[in-house]
Amino acid sequence: MARFIHPSLKDVPLASVLHALSDPTRLAIVRRLDEDRKGDADGLACNCAAPDELPRATMSSHFTVLRGAGLIESRKQGTMVINRLRRDEIDARFPGLLDAVLEAEAAPA
Repeated sequence: MARFIHPSLKDVPLASVLHALSDPTRLAIVRRLDEDRKGDADGLACNCAAPDELPRATMSSHFTVLRGAGLIESRKQGTMVINRLRRDEIDARFPGLLDAVLEAEAAPA
């Protein structure tokens, strides 16, 4: 069974978080996980959080980057991997960062 490594956010530099959020696909995943969190849900499977038609290997790579940057927490549930945005922890470590990035990304150019 695969074990996921979730870094402590105190060990994650801001540059790693910004790098993870710089990719449009990863940003879309974070946005979906944030919306899921607002609905008091328990997380989303990879295929529900990722944009449609994303190849499985590419999807896996994006989730690995997000997990390594401390943005998400993943757990096995049967054959699925359920992902949750670590919003409270991120907000405590980098206050206002996710709000600023998600709001800026949603604003028209």
